[in-house]
Amino acid sequence: LTDGAPGPAPDGAGATSDAAARPADPAEALAAQLPAAVDEVLLQGDLTGIVPGRPSETLATLLAETAQVESRGAALTVRFTESSVRRALDVGRTAEEVLAALSRHARSGVPQPLEYLVLDTARRHGLVRVGMASSYLRADDPALLAGLTEDPALRSLGLLRLAPTVLAAQATPAALLAALRARGLAPVTEGPSGQVVLGPTPGHRVRPVPG
Repeated sequence: LTDGAPGPAPDGAGATSDAAARPADPAEALAAQLPAAVDEVLLQGDLTGIVPGRPSETLATLLAETAQVESRGAALTVRFTESSVRRALDVGRTAEEVLAALSRHARSGVPQPLEYLVLDTARRHGLVRVGMASSYLRADDPALLAGLTEDPALRSLGLLRLAPTVLAAQATPAALLAALRARGLAPVTEGPSGQVVLGPTPGHRVRPVPG
């Protein structure tokens, strides 16, 4: 006779019940409920694009680089602008790469207005460049600046030739003055309008007259 206590579960029964009791991963459960990702976009002549569903990761990345979102819902609507295309160029894409990537996802190809927008934006991209400089030096005679950018002794100044008579430097004006004087030049400081900035007049100590 037994006391009525349940005996050991058959092999594998405990593992099955444990798996059933274990909660599903939230991310996996959510992914199972979402519709399948869409890997195509309908590009239109008014510089908009429509993704009929949830864009795939590759398509979402491409549109994030090249377009701006206009609306979300059952479909995703984006618009291509000069600034959005420039954003893709700023991260290193070329016009040809942008158009090729869009073509791979476009249902009906890339419309001519969008192609013109990408090519025209790329044509003007980078024509004006912005950099940093802490000081500069200039001379009316280009010969006075010849060889300074290649001089190993001045390498720490970060000299960059902007024009035959102008060099930019990654050093303070005081450091630039000291380095140029040590090289045998006789530079002076100039203000924003080009006028020479004179240094302070040395003080003279007056000896008292004995009484």
